Amino acid sequence: MKIHNSTYHFCQNCSDKYRHFGKSCDHPSCETTSDGNIAFYSGNLFSQKRILCRPCWHHYRYRDFDSWEDYTESRRKQINRPPIFRFTPFPIVKNPVRHLEVAECTHCSKSRKIQNNKYQLCKQCVDKLKYVGENCSICPYVSDGKTPLEYNLTEEDFICGNCVQRTRKYKISFSKLRELINIKTCQICDVELEVGTGHSKRTQCIDHDHESGEVRGVLCMFCNMIEGQINQLPISAYEFGKRLSQYLKLNR
Repeated sequence: MKIHNSTYHFCQNCSDKYRHFGKSCDHPSCETTSDGNIAFYSGNLFSQKRILCRPCWHHYRYRDFDSWEDYTESRRKQINRPPIFRFTPFPIVKNPVRHLEVAECTHCSKSRKIQNNKYQLCKQCVDKLKYVGENCSICPYVSDGKTPLEYNLTEEDFICGNCVQRTRKYKISFSKLRELINIKTCQICDVELEVGTGHSKRTQCIDHDHESGEVRGVLCMFCNMIEGQINQLPISAYEFGKRLSQYLKLNR
């Protein structure tokens, strides 16, 4: 291996680990001190020389920040993320393979690169299982490993994949989605709603204008379906309701 530091006969990797030995990371939320286990880097960050541990340095290198305060706040949120596999039901592998070594995933049984060697899981399974047992902060979903659950750094809370998809589909914020999900009854028939991905008549549906995309409210699945059909009629909803009422009176 090529020698990077001739004084101590260190390679590049060892030089990065011992160059700032005994010094602490300058990020205010990071308590890491250089002890030779991980690399530390120094540089001119926002007009001031600073020393950062490898994780903090990478967070700075691969993102754009306007100021040191923006960076420290972003990294603080990342540092304070809940630990993964906190409620894991999976046994620890006795003879783990190396990180990214191709082996059989203990969950999906497919031969893939192992992302987590403690439980010997591939990346796809890690993404689904790392927060098993945690609750989505918007809907009642508790992660069971079927729908991905992520910790959102902006919201500083857990958000499931279904809620993320709904915000993208309706082009609304997480706070707006929370507001809609907290509506407990259909805004037409007043039936009590069930939050979820089922297909019962009581399933909560977000109603929106298919032309403008604007969200109008929350309906039960039955009313949402009827409302969609009425809008395709050649007469207005009001006129349809009037004629339907007259028709039913005449045919009692």
